[in-house]
Amino acid sequence: MLSSKVFGAALGAALVIGFGSPAWATVSYSDPTVYFGSVGSPIAAGSTVNESVAGFDTSLGTLTGVVITTTVNLTADITVGNFSTSPLDFTNATASVPVTVNGPLSWSFTTTPVATVSSGTTTANPGETSYPGITSVAGNAGNVPAGDLSSWLGVSNIISLTVGSGAGTYSGTGGNALFGGNSTFYGDFIVTYEYDPANTPEPTSVLLFGAALVGFGVARGKQRNPG
Repeated sequence: MLSSKVFGAALGAALVIGFGSPAWATVSYSDPTVYFGSVGSPIAAGSTVNESVAGFDTSLGTLTGVVITTTVNLTADITVGNFSTSPLDFTNATASVPVTVNGPLSWSFTTTPVATVSSGTTTANPGETSYPGITSVAGNAGNVPAGDLSSWLGVSNIISLTVGSGAGTYSGTGGNALFGGNSTFYGDFIVTYEYDPANTPEPTSVLLFGAALVGFGVARGKQRNPG
């Protein structure tokens, strides 16, 4: 009769392989970080720049997802105009600048940093008070739709991306105060490819293999104990 220890070991191995192994789990890798603008050379709000990344290395397996993670640094010069005849208090003077990454097949997602002067007092009429160098950092991540993944295949396939923003929105609270300004931004994004690795066993195949081990143990037991 087949040793119960051997049979138990075979069954245990089959179950561990079948249910505990992460061999077919989705894995990922990221392209090098792409930088747009810099501290010393920011991009003016309302402008667009072109960037590119290499497509997915299909020799690694089957592409299942593309995630783009973006960080945007905003610097705003906010102005508050006063048209009254006396100083004017205000709150929440903000500059909001949406920065959009556009990819293949019209796919895009937006990150919107918001720089804020929480409160202040403008000068008497006519007057305008400036608040330069107000900063903000925002991050976001976007998933490429499954139907667009085919356009990201191949390391020799250079994926063109554009990064751009609107002129920005300036607002606040303060009677007849008029809010305005101008902004610049810079930042980076990382493209991460998620995929099922090539040449790894499928869960069903491994379970069948485990079942075969169990069957083999039973057959050996019958051969040693025919009666």
